[in-house]
Amino acid sequence: MDSRILAAIAIILAVILAFALAKGPDMDGDTIARLVYGGLIAGLVSSWVLAEMRGNLGQSLRYLFIWGVIVAAIAFAYSYKGELGF
Repeated sequence: MDSRILAAIAIILAVILAFALAKGPDMDGDTIARLVYGGLIAGLVSSWVLAEMRGNLGQSLRYLFIWGVIVAAIAFAYSYKGELGF
């Protein structure tokens, strides 16, 4: 694995740990666990995306944009499900 990818993962995990240690008034153990779990998943996915983008940056960005549009459309449909009749 490239050292830049490992450094990016380490920075992401450090930020998540900093948020977890700076417990707010409403952060219990479950919230911290979800934050750490989500950060680990985000780190793994982002490292995979970085590894895949090495070959053809233009095509990877196009696919990333398409997935972003799909996720945004699903979020829009879910937020207006009552008005849309779902």
